[in-house]
Amino acid sequence: MIEREQGLPLPGSFQNSLPAMDGVARRAGSVLTGHVAQALTPFLLSATRGGSIPLNHVCSVFKEIPVFEFRSFSADGDSPPEARSTLIYCLWIFRGVPEVQALMNHPEFPYPLLEELILYAQGRFLLRDSGREAFLQSSLPFLMPQKSMELILEADWIKQDVLLVMHLMVNFDLRTVDDFLGKFNSAEAAVEYLVSFFDQLRDYDLRYFFTRNPDLFIYITSLFEAFAEDPPIRAFLDKYAAVIENLRSVKHLAELCQKVFPKLRGTMDSQQLRAIRCASLIQEISKFTEISAAIDILDQLHVFADCSEKAIVTVFLTNPDYNRALATSPEYELATVARRAGVTTDAVEFF
Repeated sequence: MIEREQGLPLPGSFQNSLPAMDGVARRAGSVLTGHVAQALTPFLLSATRGGSIPLNHVCSVFKEIPVFEFRSFSADGDSPPEARSTLIYCLWIFRGVPEVQALMNHPEFPYPLLEELILYAQGRFLLRDSGREAFLQSSLPFLMPQKSMELILEADWIKQDVLLVMHLMVNFDLRTVDDFLGKFNSAEAAVEYLVSFFDQLRDYDLRYFFTRNPDLFIYITSLFEAFAEDPPIRAFLDKYAAVIENLRSVKHLAELCQKVFPKLRGTMDSQQLRAIRCASLIQEISKFTEISAAIDILDQLHVFADCSEKAIVTVFLTNPDYNRALATSPEYELATVARRAGVTTDAVEFF
């Protein structure tokens, strides 16, 4: 049995309505159904009776809840307000459990509940002085592309918050962005929406966007180029021309690494392979003007073998005292390594 999280208050107006909670708990079994009632009742009863909450048991129940049991929590559902607040609280506690994440990403899981959860989570971060950016960067990535799109299109509060929309859009894959843009009357209308959307973001936020999802940003800017004669679109492309070109160059580097490095396996021992990978990455990344951004993008594109490799490369490239000879030695140029690995010269001409 696990004690309730210390200092974590129950949500809603529980502290002001404790006498009514026993009645709510008894009604939960009749208004709610099955696993949901089993999961919420211990929380509802503890508000008046005190003691510990069997979180392990509640979590195990949550893992088994069929998604249809959440219908009463949809926008037009008949769930008691206290039970709804308690469910939001439980979803917050168990937000890191893979089975609960899968449940919240299910197509039939009511989006109003997710919207309330995001509002509740944001409030908790702000009360702890963690900052809104910390909340956005840590609390939304578990949402799958389709669920993120549903929230952007359907959740009234979310769709009015450009920063929230951006962090949800970061979760998109290329198929989802096509589905999203297909909701507009024409390609021109979709592009106009995106340009207007990007114009509302700070440079910092836009850079976070393309760092977190470089494939999506490249796809969107390529779409913009088809409408480059439109003045607002031309202005955007001109403003971020250097950023877009840099991003494409990093993407090319990632593609080459993914062709070359696998072919080195079996030709040397693991320590030699690690040394050549790190030396080549250090040399190629050092050619970019924005080193940290290049490292972050390559990380998102899964270029680094593991956290240790990324850490080694980062230390060398961000420390002014790193061994500059390593970054200029011709034997570690990726083009040279590629030829040794049997990758054709054409594949490395862009370097």
